[in-house]
Amino acid sequence: MSLSPELRSQILDQIKKCVLKHHINVGGIDYGGWARRIADHAPELLTLDIDGFEDGVRKHLLELKSSHTGFYHEKPARLMPQHTVNATLHGATWRGEQRWMFLDVFEDGSAQKSGIVPGDILLAVDGKDYTPPDIPAFGIGVTHRLTVVPVSESEPREIVVAIPHRKGSIATPPIVEPKSISHSMAGPGIGLLKVLYFPGLFGMRFSRVNEHARRVLVRARNLGYGPMRHPVDKAEQASYGR
Repeated sequence: MSLSPELRSQILDQIKKCVLKHHINVGGIDYGGWARRIADHAPELLTLDIDGFEDGVRKHLLELKSSHTGFYHEKPARLMPQHTVNATLHGATWRGEQRWMFLDVFEDGSAQKSGIVPGDILLAVDGKDYTPPDIPAFGIGVTHRLTVVPVSESEPREIVVAIPHRKGSIATPPIVEPKSISHSMAGPGIGLLKVLYFPGLFGMRFSRVNEHARRVLVRARNLGYGPMRHPVDKAEQASYGR
């Protein structure tokens, strides 16, 4: 696949228009300055290979400080960790050098199912070292081998992470959506409701999930539960559609 300079310019213009029209500015970004930086780097982006062009666009989108704003290829082989293994990465100092640390590990995602927990250090993906700001990319429907130093250990070990297949469309990118809401009892009479992701186009499923979590927490409080996860029977889970 190749992209002409003219087509790349059109893509950059569409990205700027889309961001200025639809992006929610949670990070207090100066959109004018952000757009000018893209314009300044455009001549370089027009001459890079495909991977370099995509990486350059992704780095500019990272400046928007919203984790689920991304640049997607029709063949999902190089996607962000939160959209594949369902975990976020944060730069951290490990043994005197900058490395990626798992920050949020979303419930029921591929990373969690493989035993990864927040605080684990990621050294390599499929044998390739990654250090900040070089973000490791993952594919959809593939299995990756991660070299990780668990937070409770001092030596690296390999962890196999299998990412399920997802098919994208014009309206929906080919990503593995993390579980949108998790809920637990943090203490007697204290419910914890954590929103990880806002799924779907209209929010109807999210609304159902949110209401289910609220009912579970109220029920747990009334029954006097202390710290625990998901005090709900299978019948109630089935009514929620899981």
